[in-house]
Amino acid sequence: MLFPKDSKLSIDEAVFTGLPADDTIKATVLNSKLTLPPSPLVTLQSGQTVRNQSPLKFSGSLPAKPGKYELTIKWTAVRGTDTVPVGSTKLTVYITDGTSTPPGGLPLAQDVPALSLINFGSLAAAKSPGSVVIAITDALGDKAVYQPSLDTQTGAVSSHGPLLSYYHNGWALSCEWNGAKGACDRTATCQGLPDVLTTGSLHCGDWASYGAVMFAFQGVMARYVDVGDDHNFYPGPPADGSSSSTGHYGYMLVAPWIFGHPFTGTCAGHTFTLPPPYKYVDALKFDSKSAGTLAPCSAGGQLGLTFAPSNAIAQGQVHTPPGMFTIGDHAITYADGQYIDPSYGTGPFTTMKQWESASIEGFALLEKLVSGPHGEHLQPINAGYNTTVSQCKDITCYFIAEPEPKGGWP
Repeated sequence: MLFPKDSKLSIDEAVFTGLPADDTIKATVLNSKLTLPPSPLVTLQSGQTVRNQSPLKFSGSLPAKPGKYELTIKWTAVRGTDTVPVGSTKLTVYITDGTSTPPGGLPLAQDVPALSLINFGSLAAAKSPGSVVIAITDALGDKAVYQPSLDTQTGAVSSHGPLLSYYHNGWALSCEWNGAKGACDRTATCQGLPDVLTTGSLHCGDWASYGAVMFAFQGVMARYVDVGDDHNFYPGPPADGSSSSTGHYGYMLVAPWIFGHPFTGTCAGHTFTLPPPYKYVDALKFDSKSAGTLAPCSAGGQLGLTFAPSNAIAQGQVHTPPGMFTIGDHAITYADGQYIDPSYGTGPFTTMKQWESASIEGFALLEKLVSGPHGEHLQPINAGYNTTVSQCKDITCYFIAEPEPKGGWP
């Protein structure tokens, strides 16, 4: 249970069995650090259930000091002049430093905390928005955010459930060429909180929403950011050597990549030029079963590009989340004038350019050869997920890329 400091304690739902209707229920908090008068009496209706429309609200305030508190609620039933004990409930309550500030930009307009998924103990000393941003970013940077575990018998919530992850392990570069199946499947959409708790695998939009909610509940103004919609986002060099942007042709390379042998002018028996500033290229070939692989431009040569993850780079200790996305297809969180990337546990970054330099390995294009009056030349293919086989299975396509330059993008 999460409450801002100095707020009122309330219990939305309590369920009792075996008690007659018209009993009144009283709840008393037992904790040496709290001084809370008992809750007002609530009369049970038919079905012996106190539900959300009749919450048990305690007078007095919760502590002003942020931290974790263990409470015991003692329940008694009042029948006329008799008081009958009916058990107790143990609760863990987290007191946060700030009062919730509804976040902005959430795609599903969710502004509830949806349980404690990170260690709020680390926020106990966080008294300013800036220090809260650092504390939450540090917690996300551990890449160990746990799905809460609920004890259905006692109602106790602990953080010993499974790790919440960003996608999952098993993605390989061949996933882009061979369709959505098994570990390559990324067709699931952002579900929103708290529905993602049932799957444990969140996409970037889920993590950005989660980050915005966590900051907002600490009283820090935060919002969800689609990086492709941010006016400071650089969408990559043009696909055709012109002054226009990469637009709907390009991909962002967002995981560890190795740039190997630069292009020398000939690839898979064809001579052509690359649109500047791209310097790396591999041939994409499909076999009779429509399974595609990247091949060096010359027999026995070195690949121009290799997807090479090593350490865990994403939430849930995931080593191999998808290594490329269409241009701008990522979501992060903006809080207190800084960008945070909850999916990868990185930040804070003071500018979009800083986030981009730290997060994007390079830009890539998928192109095909076409004939023209001056010979063969490359023509970009619209970027998309799991659509390559339909466009390249009968011809040789080319995957070209350019790493992020030192000093960052323009």
